[in-house]
Amino acid sequence: MGENEEGIPSIAMKTSKETQEFLVQEGSRFFRTPYIGQHGWTSILGDHELEWVEVEGLIKEAYLRTAPKSILKSLKIGGSPS
Repeated sequence: MGENEEGIPSIAMKTSKETQEFLVQEGSRFFRTPYIGQHGWTSILGDHELEWVEVEGLIKEAYLRTAPKSILKSLKIGGSPS
């Protein structure tokens, strides 16, 4: 969780570079997270109506990209998504 320069809340999540490019081009809801966007981090603004099913999928993808492999193994989840 964070906020932009205007104080609008946002959620940052780790995505693939391809997903990031798609989301950022989609419209004004998504933007490259400052300072870490070059590593695939993408933020979504909280002042738009959120599609929670979409957000849930992005958060699950982000978790799979950032969770320690030992935790993923204990959850019987394969390696991080490509």
